[in-house]
Amino acid sequence: MVKIFISHSSKDSDLVKALTIMITGAMKIDQDEITCTSIVSPVGSNMPVSEQIKKNLISSKVVLGILTKQSEVSPYVLFELGAAWVQDKVVALLDKNFKIENIPGPLRDYPALRLEEKSHLISMLELSSQKSDIKLNSPRTIDNSVDFFLNGFPYGNMLLETPPFSFDSFSVWGRLTIRTAPNQPNRIIVNGRSDSAAGLVLERELPFSNMMLVFDIEYSHKCVFDHGKLFKLEINGNPIRPMEANQVNHNDSDYVNSGDKRLHFQLPSRIKKIELVFWNMQLNDLILTANIE
Repeated sequence: MVKIFISHSSKDSDLVKALTIMITGAMKIDQDEITCTSIVSPVGSNMPVSEQIKKNLISSKVVLGILTKQSEVSPYVLFELGAAWVQDKVVALLDKNFKIENIPGPLRDYPALRLEEKSHLISMLELSSQKSDIKLNSPRTIDNSVDFFLNGFPYGNMLLETPPFSFDSFSVWGRLTIRTAPNQPNRIIVNGRSDSAAGLVLERELPFSNMMLVFDIEYSHKCVFDHGKLFKLEINGNPIRPMEANQVNHNDSDYVNSGDKRLHFQLPSRIKKIELVFWNMQLNDLILTANIE
């Protein structure tokens, strides 16, 4: 079901891609709950585009109106925003070059939020959460997502960079504790002792399709592993092996060797759940740093 509808000119598709990455990072929402027709083809190939737009406008909880010089002359954007205004679910976002006086008449009663202003983007996320009941992620994760959008989006020359990896929203199960390093959400320190399984998991769609996940591992002799099994990585419930065959544990091929300090994993096209599983281990300040390449 569509929860957020992004109304925009097709000429602003790069901006909308970056905005979508920011939203999925800052809110507990999957990619398929956001619709923007320049990025994702309309669902139901036999349905006319106009009918699909109407269906998504009606079902969505929030309509983000991206106001730029390009959208100003787009009849579709004006039509979509007019329909959303009637339902009182518009949040307008202005490009830095878009003049306030050019905001379509009825939308002038709404706050004029700027795409280049961090506080405005956070206000947009909060308004969207209020209108849709979509929960926000932690304040630090929101902050990181907004900073990534602002740093990766030089206006007029959009170059999408790789989104950062963050452990902030992971849940821990079993006899483990984790803490993130100061100002490094992609770096955790793991402690725990268990004679069975324990791990950390995130169940949410992640924007890392077909990318490389790289782990750097640091630990001392105080860490003990059963038969040299460091951990196994599961994506969508399936074990993923490292790119280097000699890093696969010879006792259990789902696990990687404890002696390897850098691991590369090729990620699939869609990620809805990611999990790290440890088995029969004693961990004393094991440090994991994750990056996407």
